[in-house]
Amino acid sequence: MPLCLRAIVLFAAVLGSVQGLAGIKTRSFVFSPKVDDKPKLILISGCPGTGKSTFGMSVALDQGILKCISTDTVRAVMRSFVTKEVSPALHRSSYAAANENDDPVRSWLETCTVLSNGVEDLVDDAINRGQSLVFEGVHIIPSRNLIDKWVSAGGVATGCMLKIKDAEAHKMMLRRRGFITGKGDPEEEKIKSFDRIRAIQDDMVRRAEEAQWLLIEQKLDPDPLEMISNNLLGVDLAPLSLPKSETKIDLSFIEEPFAVGASTNGEI
Repeated sequence: MPLCLRAIVLFAAVLGSVQGLAGIKTRSFVFSPKVDDKPKLILISGCPGTGKSTFGMSVALDQGILKCISTDTVRAVMRSFVTKEVSPALHRSSYAAANENDDPVRSWLETCTVLSNGVEDLVDDAINRGQSLVFEGVHIIPSRNLIDKWVSAGGVATGCMLKIKDAEAHKMMLRRRGFITGKGDPEEEKIKSFDRIRAIQDDMVRRAEEAQWLLIEQKLDPDPLEMISNNLLGVDLAPLSLPKSETKIDLSFIEEPFAVGASTNGEI
């Protein structure tokens, strides 16, 4: 990646790490001697309306991670430097059609590809600094690449995909987000492209299953934060008797971790 674009995405990381915390669920930080001294990478993917941003900040606070970056932030900064004529995919929504009869999955992958170098550069930067990182966004393609790179560098990592199985519930989430943010028009545009969004979700689920990512259904019990924490600890969360995406988990056999009050001391 050219030096100027690398500077852009690193600037985006600064913006992404100071997002507002309104409506974010928090709890006391927990740690385990097994992972508290290792940098953590948590990748969060999912379609529009699945709650990635709020969940990403919640996970960051839960795990004591100071940096949470959204691919939307990276894209917004890059758009200010790269014109639509140079990179049409950069200026296209993840669910928007590139042409009249295009495939929604192929079009989504194109919007991911234009950000992939920037995303990887930010992950590499966190590895070099020994910092933990949460990275969320629709542009993160579920795969093992970044997870394996992080683990090879001595850290612990996990990927999760947020999904909504019920189509009507998904529409309600989009409308609810438009109401909360006061930006109803963009959400209505997404509902007009809802069939494309659902097709993208189907492909995301397939890729997440192949990459052995956590599949988290919104409103799922147990708490998704517990699923992330225990996955980082290497606890098997998927009993064979239940579908992976709808797992009911009994965590009573897990020893209660040592809890401490919320603190950022020692985090770089």
